Amino acid sequence: MDGFLGVRMLVRLLPFMVEGESSLEDLVLRSGVGRGVLEELVQGLAELGVVVVSGDRVVFDSGSRLRAGVVALEAGAGREEVSRGLSWQDFEKLAGRVLAGNGFGVLRGVRVGRRRLQIDVLGYGDGLGVAVDCKRWSRVGGVGVFAGVVERQVHRCREVFRGGLAERLGLEVIVPVVVTLYAGGVRFVRRAPIVPIAGFDDFVRELRGRLGEVRVVRRR
Repeated sequence: MDGFLGVRMLVRLLPFMVEGESSLEDLVLRSGVGRGVLEELVQGLAELGVVVVSGDRVVFDSGSRLRAGVVALEAGAGREEVSRGLSWQDFEKLAGRVLAGNGFGVLRGVRVGRRRLQIDVLGYGDGLGVAVDCKRWSRVGGVGVFAGVVERQVHRCREVFRGGLAERLGLEVIVPVVVTLYAGGVRFVRRAPIVPIAGFDDFVRELRGRLGEVRVVRRR
């Protein structure tokens, strides 16, 4: 991506990265990004595996918009402007794809407990559950903010066991995880991992070997 203009145009394009196939001309008309700049952008995104380009057609998958947002952040775009181009569904879809790609079964929008609390994404497999809370925050929260988010997610994990869903899925332990837009490495609040979406794949791949380092909720 070439310079400030390329970053700004990529951010402008984000809301129009709708899953499915679009023509370059349609993207030009809807986004206001010039044809030449757009061609350079989509070619660069194709080289990064974010989109597929075939002639004058561009194919976006369910995770393309969020992955493009991460590319924009790494190129210097502001978190707030990138966040405005994304939705919480983008996080859910990509988190689910990452879990599925690492051998987990995936449930989205799981309701648990008498209050019908929601777990955004629940991965399950071989006795291990990963309960993901997707946060489309543009501002970095302090430990106090994250602590509240973590404890609510831990409570939802306990409800998975109380309600019998864990037994049906064969779960012995569940790891509560908060996934965010932030760049940087994994941080821990009350031993629960706060994971940037760009690093979620690596985190999931290594998780089984690091269960002793993270907070888990167990069957009682």
